[in-house]
Amino acid sequence: MPLANMPVGTFIHNIEMVAGKGGQFARSAGAVAQLLAKEGDYAHIRMSSGEIRLVSLKCMATIGQVGNIDHENVTLGSAGRSRHMGIRPTVRGTAMNAVDHPHVADAENPRETISREAPGISRLRVIKQDPRRYGTG
Repeated sequence: MPLANMPVGTFIHNIEMVAGKGGQFARSAGAVAQLLAKEGDYAHIRMSSGEIRLVSLKCMATIGQVGNIDHENVTLGSAGRSRHMGIRPTVRGTAMNAVDHPHVADAENPRETISREAPGISRLRVIKQDPRRYGTG
């Protein structure tokens, strides 16, 4: 339904940014926005983040709140359940071998860390160090 036909104060979701483009705001589980005011050709909408945006009154939206509100409260519970969902394990850089990650400490530099601004180790240098790991040897 176009925003022009909705009463002020209505809770809405799946809001278009540009008329005819399809909903782009307030689409995730439990999301909701509120139509605060209408002025001229624009509507004031308070997003769930608290931001107030101006959207054309020609844009469409759906009245109500998106379902599945408890989505963020679900605990996966086991490694297997997250693997079934396609989530792969996260390995810390400090647990890797020195050739695999810049955060690895070695015997010479036990506390060495690499800052984000530091130039990275080139892939060629790494391949020369351990060609078997990269299938070039």
